[in-house]
Amino acid sequence: SGMRFPEGSVIADGTVALTLESAARPYTVCTLSGTELREVRSLTHEGADWVAKVCERTSPYTWTAPDCTEIQGLLTLPEGDGPYPLFLYVHGGPVWAFRDTFNIGFQQAVLLVDQGYAVLRPNPRGSAGRGQDFSHGVYGEMGGADTQDYIAGVEQLIADGIADPEKLAVCGG
Repeated sequence: SGMRFPEGSVIADGTVALTLESAARPYTVCTLSGTELREVRSLTHEGADWVAKVCERTSPYTWTAPDCTEIQGLLTLPEGDGPYPLFLYVHGGPVWAFRDTFNIGFQQAVLLVDQGYAVLRPNPRGSAGRGQDFSHGVYGEMGGADTQDYIAGVEQLIADGIADPEKLAVCGG
């Protein structure tokens, strides 16, 4: 898998070798020949299984920014009922994006979720994957509309009863 988007390599016979993963799927090396996908090796062991169990509660989460732009992120919830303490993890960039990756993008997140925190990994304007206009949405204005995207996401999580407004944290690259 690539740091930003999935990657594959073509082997001499035309077969594609690639690594598949998701929040709850450990890294799996596969080959794709025509329409036949074959697993070659998977990073499956007791530790990876524990990470997958914690991360299987990851799902897309969308909200509306103040200017009515739809913003998307990935939300991982702990076991039990909310509201939860919220950890907002801001990616570096611009022109980067969180995607559905094993270990939910950074190792500490798994530990936070296991300890009862909800973790939101937002893809605000300026992020990759939604076209040039969206990527250029922070040009000359870092800390402007993208910051409003983050704040709107946190406010929506509070309104939805997911985040505890008294227990909020943020960090990132």
